[in-house]
Amino acid sequence: MSDKTRGVYEKFRVERTDGKSAPGEKHHGCAYFVLDLKHDEFALPALAVYAKACRAKHPELAADLNRVLAAHPCNCRSVGECFHIGPQTPSEAMSDLLSEGVGR
Repeated sequence: MSDKTRGVYEKFRVERTDGKSAPGEKHHGCAYFVLDLKHDEFALPALAVYAKACRAKHPELAADLNRVLAAHPCNCRSVGECFHIGPQTPSEAMSDLLSEGVGR
């Protein structure tokens, strides 16, 4: 069955790096939704909506997400097929943010 006809299913197993997904911790058993910023044509628009939605309560997170989105300014199509991509893809921008210790 292809992803186009499957709908939602368990494709990834996500574990928090801060240990809070361990049994008895706050995020044990939480559900997560993973976005592929390189190949999924809907991921960047979803990230933009999330950044806007969280801006008031989490301005630092919104700013970081907007930095990632800035790596793909045209928002025309899938990142993997965009001809306007700048020096970084959104995946590279997110990787840079994580290596800088953002969110720690």
